Amino acid sequence: MTPLTEEAFLDALRSRGADRLRRVRFRRNRRTIWSLTQGGTVLNLHVGYRQTTPDLLDHFALIVRHPRGGPPAVRRARDRVQRHPPLREALRRIRATPPPRSSRRRARRCLRPGPNCATPEQQAYLEALYRRLAARSFPDALPRMLPLRLSRRMRSTLGWVALGEREGSRAVGELALNLDLMLEVNDELRVDVMLHEMAHIEAWLLHADRGHGAAWKSIARRVGCRPRARFDTPLIARADRGDRILRVPPLPA
Repeated sequence: MTPLTEEAFLDALRSRGADRLRRVRFRRNRRTIWSLTQGGTVLNLHVGYRQTTPDLLDHFALIVRHPRGGPPAVRRARDRVQRHPPLREALRRIRATPPPRSSRRRARRCLRPGPNCATPEQQAYLEALYRRLAARSFPDALPRMLPLRLSRRMRSTLGWVALGEREGSRAVGELALNLDLMLEVNDELRVDVMLHEMAHIEAWLLHADRGHGAAWKSIARRVGCRPRARFDTPLIARADRGDRILRVPPLPA
């Protein structure tokens, strides 16, 4: 494997057709391994990707050319870059080092629940759904209850969980769902997203796995949700982002 500078990595991707890319930046992140920012013109990479191969460059060039997903080849490329061996070793070394105090303060802030747009009836539904799925698929693995909310700010994100530490122990700050998941057309997807995020909670609390690693995939298969970072079913969103959604869906059988 050849170590590349940021400039050399950028040149290699542009030579593979990633013409919109203007900059590559290496980061010593503890969690995020890559991201596209500034309208898809900046590729932020974990330092574990500095040791690269021609295949890895091909995968990232394909990802950059299709920032919103695309053909199956793009999904395969996203999966393969996560399994790059130097990345795993770099993550292991970085995570073995205690984060600076400022990072710990940020982590505590991340555990605070965000704004909730759920009505009281929708809030009761979220709590009932969490309890039902926890009893059915996660016996004794999850907290009995945790902060749940709906977010009108999410667009492409379907759901998320705030994972971190309190007083040296792994903790969960909240579980949030995209408000559009309350639409009837998204009923099946909503349950899948909820199981996906609850699998993250078990993977974090029991296995210290924050991402879509082996522990999370094993749990996802066990509980019946797709063991992939991205969902195959598209989200049907409100026609107007300002519209309210008051619907309370039925609980799954």
